[in-house]
Amino acid sequence: MTAIKDLVTVLTAFDPVKVSISKSILEGAGIWYYAEGDRLQNMPFSYLSGPVKVWVRADDAEVAAELLSELG
Repeated sequence: MTAIKDLVTVLTAFDPVKVSISKSILEGAGIWYYAEGDRLQNMPFSYLSGPVKVWVRADDAEVAAELLSELG
């Protein structure tokens, strides 16, 4: 089991397309992730809930950040 203290945010985004692409990239690389607030982005007025944060295990953070670096 992964503790929250062992997770690192590798992407913060309001754009659901960017979040979807990032999840696909991480899945393709076999990297476990958690997208905090992902389900809230599909609700009306989702900008009030804040951006989606994509978290990965600290051990995977460097690779994940590299893979997602072109998303901006």
